[in-house]
Amino acid sequence: MISDYLSRQPFHCLNSDSSAEDFINTIAHNAIPLSCSIEQIATATKADDILQKVVSSITSGQWADKSNLLKTFFQIRHQLSLKDGILLTGNLIVITTKLQDRILQLAHAQHQGISKTKSLLREKVWWPSMNSDVKSMIASCHACQITAPSSLNYQPLKMSEIPKYCWHTLAVDIQGPYPTGEHILLIIDYRSRYPVATLLKTITSMTVINRLHKVFTMFGIPNVFAPTMVHSSSRDNSLPTLKVMQLNTEE
Repeated sequence: MISDYLSRQPFHCLNSDSSAEDFINTIAHNAIPLSCSIEQIATATKADDILQKVVSSITSGQWADKSNLLKTFFQIRHQLSLKDGILLTGNLIVITTKLQDRILQLAHAQHQGISKTKSLLREKVWWPSMNSDVKSMIASCHACQITAPSSLNYQPLKMSEIPKYCWHTLAVDIQGPYPTGEHILLIIDYRSRYPVATLLKTITSMTVINRLHKVFTMFGIPNVFAPTMVHSSSRDNSLPTLKVMQLNTEE
């Protein structure tokens, strides 16, 4: 029986601490955003009070401070590691408050949507409020708002029903003022589109009522009187409040 080579060749075990160190070094190097250097992130981390408390807790293994500010980090404490002053969670770099806006702007440089921006960030970085910060930034991005599809549900235009006979339904509008200071009271029959226009020197309630009375005396009283929006720049508070009125119920 002849032994094979592998059974007699000594196997050199890798140092587990060295392997872990190499793994963390690789993650830290590959996760650095293009807009930041390792030194910048390390310096910002050192100046951040919250992250320094997290670093101190990781180093000592004691999480005495479990306030709201550190609660999120405490919940993922088993994923946290430290390398050259840079805090990591899994394979992502924890970004300080000072650098968050800069990283957000870089990730959203092409004005893609919320999901794509989050996806780009999650490849390399993390911070507790990252998801909500992305939503807020895109919601306030002017370029995104003017190009995004509208969420408004516009209703289609509804055609008015044609009355059975002339002078059944009338539309009325007041236009002006014109350069002379006068207005025009315009009445149109819904069926025939026949217009009646009369000049108004004032647009008080009494003036409008008197003119309408004269028109109705000439052509008769309509069944439905439907005033439209008043096109007037006048601030005369005596302008009548016009409503759709059922004047005559007889067919």
